[in-house]
Amino acid sequence: VTLNKRLMAARDLSTLMAVAEADGLTALGPLNVDTLLARLLGLHAYQNRDGVVGAKGGRVRALLMRVCDYMASGLPGFPTVTLTNCLERLVRLQLRHVSIELQKGVERELVRRPREFATLELVRLCRLGAGACGVTHLLPAFLEMERRIGTASLPLDSLLAVTNAFAAVSYHSPAVLDALERRLTRDLLSLDGPLLAAAISELAAFPDHSPELVDDLATQVATRTEELKPAHLADAAHAVSLARRPAPEMLDAIQRRMTPPRLYALGPERLTRLSCALALSGRLSEDMAATIERCAVKRLYQFGGADLGRLLWSVGLSRGADAQSLFGEVESRLVETMDDMDPNTLAGAAWACVQSGYRSLALVDAFDARAATFHDELDPDAHASVELASIVQSLQAMACDENAERLRVLQRTARSPLKTAVIG
Repeated sequence: VTLNKRLMAARDLSTLMAVAEADGLTALGPLNVDTLLARLLGLHAYQNRDGVVGAKGGRVRALLMRVCDYMASGLPGFPTVTLTNCLERLVRLQLRHVSIELQKGVERELVRRPREFATLELVRLCRLGAGACGVTHLLPAFLEMERRIGTASLPLDSLLAVTNAFAAVSYHSPAVLDALERRLTRDLLSLDGPLLAAAISELAAFPDHSPELVDDLATQVATRTEELKPAHLADAAHAVSLARRPAPEMLDAIQRRMTPPRLYALGPERLTRLSCALALSGRLSEDMAATIERCAVKRLYQFGGADLGRLLWSVGLSRGADAQSLFGEVESRLVETMDDMDPNTLAGAAWACVQSGYRSLALVDAFDARAATFHDELDPDAHASVELASIVQSLQAMACDENAERLRVLQRTARSPLKTAVIG
């Protein structure tokens, strides 16, 4: 208790670390470790604004690694809530790779005493296991959560968090999906706007979801768009597209709500998702497409290749030749980021370029060079790749007429996919 008071009294990182290291951590009990990490988290966030942590970063990291080792050797003595708190705080302190020894120790505790973990603690552990934080040994938390989910009385936001975690690790549990669908069916008319958007997104991520329930949620979203932020609207549009549901009323309501200022509030990923969802549905209006183009050009250097390629595909799908000027404005960025594209995105961008009527030898070179790097994925003998056929067809169209001689040169290039393609 005295040590805990001293840790709480520390007002800067130097004092806190001095107190913690005074006895080589040996005096710390579970409660002290929890307090230490909580204070580190608070002071780190406060002092990092002024760059104070920079000079002490190595010492802080060394202390955190020692805390991991110390915890790993004494986990059986940690109450489950303290164990969960500590692991969560280690991740929030940006310790990218919580030590494998500690992770395996937590895994053993989950196997040894699963029923001691409260359901909300399991929710938090599932979220850690699904995050991009290097915590990979939490499968027992998912298994125990799956066992309890049918009878657990979870708040809806926690149930959605569990669903998100299971989907993130591609664990499509029928028990979790059933629990989510039963809750959404029961509470459908009482959900607020943000929960509606989150619910439709999480439900659509499960392959075996109920199409009728997605439609019911979309109908509710259509009448509640004024409650939703631009990001929520983009996520809802992406969800119905992912679920392959038409949802015309919802998509039209979203278009009416997404004024230019709201579109400008979206980041590249959500702007691309919204554009693709509307284009796939055939409901992307000329005005909306033109506004999306202006947003993309204004924030062009925030776009990576994956988002830019998909955005161009969606605009090409909806506007065709009217998108030609867009390709002129984004060509240099498209060439710069082409290495970020997978075969499907590359094929889509090349197709959109052809649909727009835009002709550029620089783009022909860039598309051809990128396609050549995919090796097996684009080897027609190995996979009869649909993407390869599409890219070659697009390159042929881009290189025809005035560029016919350039096409013949590309066909002779050693690693060019055009070399092995049959060009008419």
